[in-house]
Amino acid sequence: EPAYPPARNVTVAGDRLSVYSGEFSVTVRAPGERAVAVDVEFQPCDDSRCLAPVRLALEAPDSTEEKKR
Repeated sequence: EPAYPPARNVTVAGDRLSVYSGEFSVTVRAPGERAVAVDVEFQPCDDSRCLAPVRLALEAPDSTEEKKR
């Protein structure tokens, strides 16, 4: 399970949302010592509008690569 930082809860159009702003980290434990692919989906908003949702495909490197250097 991902470990999310504390969020600020807001209600928008009757929906309760967990909101994060600025920089933050979400921690996920991966099995073994290998590269892990993750998809991150987010929607940037400000007080007056929201942009279209964005999905990024990212890869966290093999943790042993750092140890080899």
